Amino acid sequence: MRPPLLAALLLLAPALAAAEPLPPKNEALLLLRVLAFDRELTSRRAKESVVVVVACRHGDAAGEARRAELVAALREAAREFTVKKLPVRVVPLDWGADAAARLKASGGA
Repeated sequence: MRPPLLAALLLLAPALAAAEPLPPKNEALLLLRVLAFDRELTSRRAKESVVVVVACRHGDAAGEARRAELVAALREAAREFTVKKLPVRVVPLDWGADAAARLKASGGA
């Protein structure tokens, strides 16, 4: 599994601690900052843009609402910030049996 997809999936996972979750804006900025530390991001993975996929299980209303907030926050952050001088593209994804095919069709993988 690719690190950006893994990072996006981890951000939507239920909190393991009882601490308050980060607001979507802060979470988006943190994710973009963490992606900048990927040494291989520009060497072989990203050539024209950095694609961040935010996935949630299809039909999970709470997950879909959370994803919508995070996608909006990431898109807003992407208007102001880049990752390793590359623009950021955000792709929402309903996770299901055909998710990999839809992701590839959208140009995210």
